[in-house]
Amino acid sequence: MSAGGDATPIVRTWASCLDEKKVKGLCLQVVLPRLAFDIASVEIEPSDQDIRPFEKLLLWRELLTSQVLASVLDTHFVPKLLQTAEEWLGIVLEEENFTEGLQEIIAWYAGWKRYLGAEVVASQKLQDSFKLVLLLID
Repeated sequence: MSAGGDATPIVRTWASCLDEKKVKGLCLQVVLPRLAFDIASVEIEPSDQDIRPFEKLLLWRELLTSQVLASVLDTHFVPKLLQTAEEWLGIVLEEENFTEGLQEIIAWYAGWKRYLGAEVVASQKLQDSFKLVLLLID
């Protein structure tokens, strides 16, 4: 069984029977590295994004905490988000009517924040990283 979303019900069942610290430790040692690998492997494609790795990651929010997930995203996702925003912005600014393109980038940025959820994005580190994207767009 993979470290994806399909294992969360099983782990939650065991979590109710075992010591919470041990379950969290197991998740940090076994599940988190796989989830981080999946996020690190994602290509950011604004027009056709595969969100399955993010869906899997977010399913573990209860067992791994939003802070842990935010750390994974900050390390493995945000740099790619920044790079994509920068490349996209470069293309948009060369267009005659760049306002529409800027609005698309802003909507894309806001969509990621909404999708990841306020609880995960509330992490100070992740907020700071998302501000970098916003500053780039601004």
